[in-house]
Amino acid sequence: MNGSEKQINWANDIKSNKNFAELRKMVNGNPIALKAIAYVENNEYASFWIEYKNLTAMQMMDRFLTSGLLIKGGEFDHRAKMDKATGIITITWQEIVQDGKGGHKETRTQVI
Repeated sequence: MNGSEKQINWANDIKSNKNFAELRKMVNGNPIALKAIAYVENNEYASFWIEYKNLTAMQMMDRFLTSGLLIKGGEFDHRAKMDKATGIITITWQEIVQDGKGGHKETRTQVI
């Protein structure tokens, strides 16, 4: 996990209290639902777990499938959202693009 030692310890404690195992049972083998659970559960940024410390695993999944989850960490903050019909995860972020005039922000997208 990425973050300071204090953040990582706190994040691991938060994550251990989320019941992803129960969610996996509830989806009864649905491959799209399992992909969504795995994507959220395997997030490696301590800041992500701290950000969503007050949400249950079910609430996190609901947000992932509706408005998306903000993932803070790394070079840019990302927002990840999954289309529950297709299982396509779309990740968007903004980055500064140098244009000779000091740069400007552009939205980038990755689909997985």
